[in-house]
Amino acid sequence: MMKRTIAFMTLLSGFAMAQSSDPYLALMKKAGEHARAKGAKHTPVLSPVDSSVIGPNAKVRVDTLHAAGFQVVPWTTNDAAKMKALIDLGVDGIITDRPDILHKVVEDLRAAGKPLKGFDITAHRGGRGLRPENTLPSFENGMDQGATTLKTDTGVTTVGVSLIWHDQFLNPESCRRADGAAYTMENRVYINTISMAEAQKTFICDKLHFGPDQKNDLALSPVAVAFAKLEKRTPHSSSAL
Repeated sequence: MMKRTIAFMTLLSGFAMAQSSDPYLALMKKAGEHARAKGAKHTPVLSPVDSSVIGPNAKVRVDTLHAAGFQVVPWTTNDAAKMKALIDLGVDGIITDRPDILHKVVEDLRAAGKPLKGFDITAHRGGRGLRPENTLPSFENGMDQGATTLKTDTGVTTVGVSLIWHDQFLNPESCRRADGAAYTMENRVYINTISMAEAQKTFICDKLHFGPDQKNDLALSPVAVAFAKLEKRTPHSSSAL
């Protein structure tokens, strides 16, 4: 579902930091060279934490990166005022837990005469501020809220199939056992120790922990429910990529 190859800030090397007055530009040039060498069709995109783009510790120069042909899509911004500030700096998109808020900000700015052509509304883990993260309901809702990209994560199961989830383990903060048995950090299950079929049968990841607007009411997710029925699993079970 990702439209572009994203180079995350965590990939910044100490070498690049020491060798360049603009380490982000140095990183992206290296990433671009690597992408071209591998025959990639898309130019890498820098996705830095939003505090590195705006605020007292801002170091990412959006205009410099644009001049070199690189786009900038920061994460994870859930506040409307900060979204507007980032857009004023010329970012190409924003990763957010609240695609509904970002969509409204973008539509209001367009109505006021700011084109924002191709602006990328990226729903972080499907938009975890509204639905349980990385689940079919979150992806459905992200698209309902006008997201142009669904940002997700994967881990590899014992059968070599990628399971959509952020952590190395199915987090008890979000997931529970389908049989009602206790599931805590003490007996957490790592993705690389379970098959996809076992994950879907054993765990339901519908727990709410991300604020009052996060909902797990399946009546709000008719497409996810219908698809899960065809797949013979619950809508909040793990998905394969």
